[in-house]
Amino acid sequence: MLDYTNRAATYDKKWRTYCLASFSRTLNFIHLERDTELLDIACGTGIFLEIMERKYPHISLTGIDSNQAMLNEAATKVSEKVNLKKERADQLSFDTEKFDWVILSNCIGHFDNQEKCLNEAYRVLKKSGKIIITDWTQDSIMMRLANFYTKTFDYKAYNSLYSYEIESMLKSLNICIQSTDNFRINWFWSASTIMGVKL
Repeated sequence: MLDYTNRAATYDKKWRTYCLASFSRTLNFIHLERDTELLDIACGTGIFLEIMERKYPHISLTGIDSNQAMLNEAATKVSEKVNLKKERADQLSFDTEKFDWVILSNCIGHFDNQEKCLNEAYRVLKKSGKIIITDWTQDSIMMRLANFYTKTFDYKAYNSLYSYEIESMLKSLNICIQSTDNFRINWFWSASTIMGVKL
């Protein structure tokens, strides 16, 4: 996975606007009750967790990321009630069926083993729990160009998917797809938000 240590301090300046726009569909789907437990996988600098804590101060929030510098940035945004842990997405330490919601935003393309990461997300998700994946996918020509550029000039191992590929992996885990929303962020960027329920 790409090492974000040298990018952590400037990440928000470059990507916050994009992240907020990409979270819009995810936030529309989420309606949380007290005692809900939510896991944000590859939480980065904590932009999403900050929003969740402000909107739902009484739920249990956990964010994991493999990069400590990104987690350090996240810690400046959220209170000590939010559990931030340095972990790999393919080696989660949490108990099976712990979380009501699992969120993966703008991270699938970075995972070395995408299926293993989704297997872990499935494992820690409670029965009838919901998973939401938002990322830019290769569904549009511009995003296929972005994928080519990223692999060529930034991170060779990057692997953006088509939305149907993400759906297929989720279905193989016995997750029922409830919604797939392909949307445009601006003139260049577009993304997909896929929500499923663990059967």
